[in-house]
Amino acid sequence: MLIHQYIEAHAISHPDAIALRFKHSSSTYGQLLEYTNQLAYYLNCLGVSNDDRVAVCLDPSLEVAVCLLAIFKVGGVYVPLEPSYPLERLADILAEVQPSVLITQTHLLPNLPVSSEHVFCIDRDWHKIHALPSQSLECKISPQQTAYIIYTSGTTGKPKGVMVSHSNLLHYILVAREKYGFHSQDVMPAIARFTFSISFFELLSPLVAGGTLLILERDRILDFKRMALVLEQITAIHAGPSLLRALLSYIEQEQIAPQQFQKLRHISTGGDLVPVDILDRLKKVFQDAEIFVIYGCSESSCMACTYAVPRQADIAKSLVGTPFNNVSIRLYDEDQSIVPIGSTGEIYIGGAGIAKEYLYRDELTQTKFITIDGVRFYRTGDLGRFDADGNLEVLGRSDFQIKLRGIRIELNEIETFLRRAPGVKDGVVGSCDLDSGEKGLVAYVVLHQGEFSIPDIRRFLMSKLPDYMIPNMFMQLDALPLNINLKVDRIALP
Repeated sequence: MLIHQYIEAHAISHPDAIALRFKHSSSTYGQLLEYTNQLAYYLNCLGVSNDDRVAVCLDPSLEVAVCLLAIFKVGGVYVPLEPSYPLERLADILAEVQPSVLITQTHLLPNLPVSSEHVFCIDRDWHKIHALPSQSLECKISPQQTAYIIYTSGTTGKPKGVMVSHSNLLHYILVAREKYGFHSQDVMPAIARFTFSISFFELLSPLVAGGTLLILERDRILDFKRMALVLEQITAIHAGPSLLRALLSYIEQEQIAPQQFQKLRHISTGGDLVPVDILDRLKKVFQDAEIFVIYGCSESSCMACTYAVPRQADIAKSLVGTPFNNVSIRLYDEDQSIVPIGSTGEIYIGGAGIAKEYLYRDELTQTKFITIDGVRFYRTGDLGRFDADGNLEVLGRSDFQIKLRGIRIELNEIETFLRRAPGVKDGVVGSCDLDSGEKGLVAYVVLHQGEFSIPDIRRFLMSKLPDYMIPNMFMQLDALPLNINLKVDRIALP
């Protein structure tokens, strides 16, 4: 069985159970299955079949889950697009993917470079599928087929597409269900943007368990008063450290009693290195919840290992725990020799969740996905070490890739556009500590002579890059410091 078949089986046995909630609307499992089958039939009529790519650019709505499952059911490849991305970035992705169909919403059309002859607007065209058969399509799908392509930051100035199979996806959703004990009474919100790999964990975990998926509007997620009310109604949540920090501050400031959150039994976080103080505060505020740290990346289908935060013991390190079932984690030095326990090495992830490849990036695929002792591994570029109990501690990056607010960013990609900005002679980007205590981005720029301003550079970058890749700070220098090899000396930057 594949992911959509698990959900279909539950829909057949429990058609009246609530599957989806969004704002004041809801859908039962029976309705979810009916809509999914009708959309799958429509896509099939458009010629979508095995390995055909379907781009999906949607704001949060009930139809997000319907589109995802319908594409899986017909054998297509789901390619999520973020509506807020700059037009040029969306155009690059669409030009590479060449989707058979683009699914979107009417209000997003002006921001989309339409590259498919078939455009389906769920709010405008939904009537087209209402009369279509609601019986399940019988499509033969191999577990090794690509289920989705997720785009991550790339070093060349263009994002790279990670191709994840149905087998990869099934593995990580099922091991998460087993590890965290998700069940049919769970209510879990979708918080991450749909272009991030963790969104599959949030969207599919409650549905595979027979629970309820709560889809949240973007403005509600950042309205902490409303989010505090959401926390009183749900049983499980995944959120990044930055969002949790803001939520905790609101709850503490408003002195909301821990008893208000008695329903919440599961909290997981990850993406960034999770500060110890956040874990301590989570334990105090959410006294009935099990708290987990998750570690992984898009190339490992998002999840590789997890750490159960102890309630009684103090936390002193950024531990991410032990591997999930059927996952192997090794630490290697530069000579690809395994390092001893307690020593630092690069983290290699192997096992059932390792993605297929990068789309049209054969050389990069061969560099990052390697086989050792008959096991296929992904080189993360993260540095880590194992403690005596077998827990992995992540120490940071071995290259110029960083994670901010759970999002992986290639600094080289930002630098590529920074150097193209009007008036910029040279520039590099690094990480910095913000006044809030969080990590941010700083751009060091050398300008040509003339009247050029930092606001102009910022506006240029905003037209090319997502908002999370825009530097928080800009520092103008007369020249970039160089080392003995005449390369930029990043250590010498102010």
